[in-house]
Amino acid sequence: DAADNVADYTICYIYDSRIERFTYIISQGTDAQCASDKVWFAGLYGTLVHTYHNPDFSTTGSLSASGSFSPDQGTSLWGGALVGRRFGHGLSVAARLGLSSAAGSMLAADSVTTTVFDTAGNVYRTYQQGTSVSVTSPYLDLGLTAEWFPERNVYLIGGIQASIALGNAVETQRRVLRPGNYDLGPGLGDRQTIEPSSISSINSLLLGLVGGIGATYPVSFDASVFAEATYTYMLSSLVSDARWGTSALRANIGLRYRW
Repeated sequence: DAADNVADYTICYIYDSRIERFTYIISQGTDAQCASDKVWFAGLYGTLVHTYHNPDFSTTGSLSASGSFSPDQGTSLWGGALVGRRFGHGLSVAARLGLSSAAGSMLAADSVTTTVFDTAGNVYRTYQQGTSVSVTSPYLDLGLTAEWFPERNVYLIGGIQASIALGNAVETQRRVLRPGNYDLGPGLGDRQTIEPSSISSINSLLLGLVGGIGATYPVSFDASVFAEATYTYMLSSLVSDARWGTSALRANIGLRYRW
């Protein structure tokens, strides 16, 4: 100033984990440490997976039905982990590892029906059977996602996912579809597990696109709870010799730790 007083300041551009943003910090002196504060994070989460099946086949591998399989959906509970790093302008990148399944039981009604006499009602009724199949082996999900924070604690998610099949086990059943009071045979009930118990045509790797929204809420200086809702669309068919499309809605709830 006019009296020849001199003051030295250091301006740092660092990540402030309390506000989930990079910001400027002014410190007096020239020896300030400008290393970014707590830009790495890791977390664990539970996930509710709702899977949608869109089949277009009647035969795949050793599985064969006399009619085409119909779309179906199913829900399962799993979990996962993530690790990532925050960059400038509200952007984070995270690698994810989780388990999931292709829950749901698709049904193919037989194209041929017969007629049976219902002694209780003294009428003839249409008798029809069908084949159902559900995948019982889980999947290992590997994901790479970007997270952009348009607001302080709200972020948008986009990325890719690779799902590795941990087996090719299925459950196949024959069912009586109608009338409702008939069985497959004496003492068999209205459904019976049959072969195949595995399908060799199940692809070992599925690739998909992920999009969604998330929110965080700090519970301490280093930790925050988070919730996410994502949609995954698989670009690959679940089987190699037919079109078996899948997609999934996921709800994740977990805890993140910053360092």
